[in-house]
Amino acid sequence: MSPRSTVCILSFSEIARDARVLRHVKFLGRRFRLVVIGFGESPAAELPGVEMEWHRLPEAEGGLLRKIIRTLLRWPGRLIPSLDWLPDLMMNYWREARRILKTARYDLFLGNDACTLLLGVWQQRETGRPFVMDYHEFAPLEAEEKRWHRWFHGPRAHRLLQRYGRLAAGSTTVNTMFAERFQRDYGFPALTVMNAPDLQPLPEAAPNPDGRIHLVFHGNAGADRNLGALIGAVKLLDERFVLHLMLTAGGEEGSVWRQQAAGLEGRVVFENPVKPSQIVTRLAGWDIGFNILEPLNYNHRHALPNKFFDYIHAGLATVCSPTVTAQQFVEEHGIGWVLGQVTPESIAGLLSAVSPEEVVARKAAAGRLRQTLHAESEERVLVELVERSLASRV
Repeated sequence: MSPRSTVCILSFSEIARDARVLRHVKFLGRRFRLVVIGFGESPAAELPGVEMEWHRLPEAEGGLLRKIIRTLLRWPGRLIPSLDWLPDLMMNYWREARRILKTARYDLFLGNDACTLLLGVWQQRETGRPFVMDYHEFAPLEAEEKRWHRWFHGPRAHRLLQRYGRLAAGSTTVNTMFAERFQRDYGFPALTVMNAPDLQPLPEAAPNPDGRIHLVFHGNAGADRNLGALIGAVKLLDERFVLHLMLTAGGEEGSVWRQQAAGLEGRVVFENPVKPSQIVTRLAGWDIGFNILEPLNYNHRHALPNKFFDYIHAGLATVCSPTVTAQQFVEEHGIGWVLGQVTPESIAGLLSAVSPEEVVARKAAAGRLRQTLHAESEERVLVELVERSLASRV
């Protein structure tokens, strides 16, 4: 392995807003030269001091007919492995990523999510370069409650992992439950790299000076995030409680969430979203963060998303839905409360019974936990995996 090997990082996401991939770029950039491929603007502005060769992918081509054909093309690969590539080849951005990989100079490929696995396999066959996969979550079951996923997307993801997963020099995922599933179902180990942000200085936990309890949800306003239940709870609570909604999508004027919050001005506040590097600082002035994902599928039942660790690093207490892994984590570390069910009444009942002293105690527990669970410790696992994979090639 040369002193400055080059790692090529691909993610079919807007990397400048993708907190997990940004951390990969930051920490790998300290050790290696980088080629980075993704959507949107270059992430360089988010990562001062990190040098990279940036390649922007074209936006996906739309059209219902194209989507239907691409979905149906997930079936032929069941019988003929060479046809596994068909649905990906229909995507203009996938073809462009392959073109870049043909011409770019790099020593190891890092793919993000299972949708990049075939590109890792292809470039290994073409060049002999090793590849590492960060699967994030467990793709075969990520939307198992939806018929189209059970029929088409899930079976294909399962098949690709079964056929090609062991070809990677190494793999990572976001928590130990998913890691155990990769080992059990597909016979390869996956290391855990949790979604913890950088450690930043924060003041000691204390009651909010205005005497109110400030609640916050930040992230995407998808239907399975239960924002309606959270807004409904505010209607049942007294004036002590203020809810801040910092939505990355879905909070625009006229949205369903603004309509539901009508009449709650001053008690439901829509905050402007901030860059990933600014989230923890922005959250730090509040008290309780909400991670009340509906446990609709396997991934949801075991999710520990970015927001979960952002709340911890901001020194907030956490309220989570009764999803298996989040509940275990909250109870083990004493950083918050677990809802019996996700309804306005359940949320309001829990919060009404919470004292200011309990809030301070759980915020203090989060403050202690963040000292050991942070990006430096988590991303080191990925950096060392990449180093070993490069060294084994020599």
